[in-house]
Amino acid sequence: MNQPRKQQFLSGWGNYPKAECITYRPEKQSDIPAILQESNSLIARGQGRSYGDASLNKNGMILSERLDKFLNFDKNEGVITVQAGVTLAEILDITIPSGWILPAIPGTKYVSAGGAFACNIHGKNHFKEGDFARHVINISILLASGEELECSASENADIFWATAGGMGLAGIIKRISIKLKPIKSLSLSTQTKKTKNIFEMVECFKASKDNSDYMIGWIDHFATGEKLGRGVFEKAVHIGEDKGGNKLSQHKPSRKGIAVQKFFPSFILNKYSMALYNLKRFASYVNDWKEQIVDFDGFFHPLDNLQNWNRLYGKNGFFQYQFILPETENVADDLQKILTFIQASGQFSFLAVLKYHGDHKGLLSFPIRGYSLALDFPNTPEVHKLQQDLNQKIADMGGRIYLAKDALLTTDLFTQMYKTELPKWRKIIKKLDPNGKFDSNMARRLNMRGDANA
Repeated sequence: MNQPRKQQFLSGWGNYPKAECITYRPEKQSDIPAILQESNSLIARGQGRSYGDASLNKNGMILSERLDKFLNFDKNEGVITVQAGVTLAEILDITIPSGWILPAIPGTKYVSAGGAFACNIHGKNHFKEGDFARHVINISILLASGEELECSASENADIFWATAGGMGLAGIIKRISIKLKPIKSLSLSTQTKKTKNIFEMVECFKASKDNSDYMIGWIDHFATGEKLGRGVFEKAVHIGEDKGGNKLSQHKPSRKGIAVQKFFPSFILNKYSMALYNLKRFASYVNDWKEQIVDFDGFFHPLDNLQNWNRLYGKNGFFQYQFILPETENVADDLQKILTFIQASGQFSFLAVLKYHGDHKGLLSFPIRGYSLALDFPNTPEVHKLQQDLNQKIADMGGRIYLAKDALLTTDLFTQMYKTELPKWRKIIKKLDPNGKFDSNMARRLNMRGDANA
């Protein structure tokens, strides 16, 4: 029986690029095998929160929003099992009142569990807890052949780690079991401090990594000269109720707040308005350490209360461009060079956020031990050119681009950035899916499978 399908114009969260795609929206998981038989080209898509074209496929997409059932929650052991379409917000709403959270929490909780594994997401604590997949006990994945396979770090481990960060090209994740992290309250104790430049910012990360649960740095990227890379460093630790934390029973289920109804005109957020915002934000902090008790959502998900915030950047869309550089003695110098190059180009970023990372596990997972910088650029021809130049510089420095946020990387630079484990990943994917049934616009753009010229 043919499955209902539609033609839809879709994009990732960055609203660029847009593509007309054939879509299927199964009501239940038993519908998926028929879709597999009907289509020769598919990619699964959860909440569409990856930024570029990773979850787009003009030839066929499975939209998994309705495959969102909770299967089991062991409150004593802190293990939850869900279908891939369940969001992290829905998981946290169930687990927090019982004293458990996800060990790896990204900047938004409105991503699907399957998408979190396929992108192998990370949070502000990657240096300590690692990425999302490190805390996954096992997954059930549907292969191109129609076979359903159980995978974990000990069973079919090669497939497990090829799927983690594999951008959906190994198969369709059906079920996922996650080991949770215990907490005693809804609050964290944060300490913030102004930093005078990128060198002092990096030193704060180095000095704080052994006594922090989370670390992040906001950068005023409009500052120049000796102030280049100045910003605000923030570290945080979980606390208990006895130290002023809010009770877990006070957790309120996630509810989406005010919505941005229309795309903003592109001229509202411009270089001058953002420079003024950065100046005022920097001035609002003090030079010495300032300690505060903050609530869970305020720390992890400040933008989630504003629905469709991506529309603030206008109809043309934007890039959340995230790269990582390896931890070396000269990493602060390298970050300075990148920031200087961006300023010299005449382009600007709406936002700049620095994080420190440990080692990764998935074959194509983004983090390496080092520092990542996330930048929000407007979608303009000049920024396209800037990204091409930046990609080359980052590759030459031994860094890489986060595939979940990429839209413009080239095949050659992708191969250079991920060269260490890419051959092994390609071999596994070729064995699992010899005819390339699982595919995406990104996979073709980057020739991820490596067989475009075979």
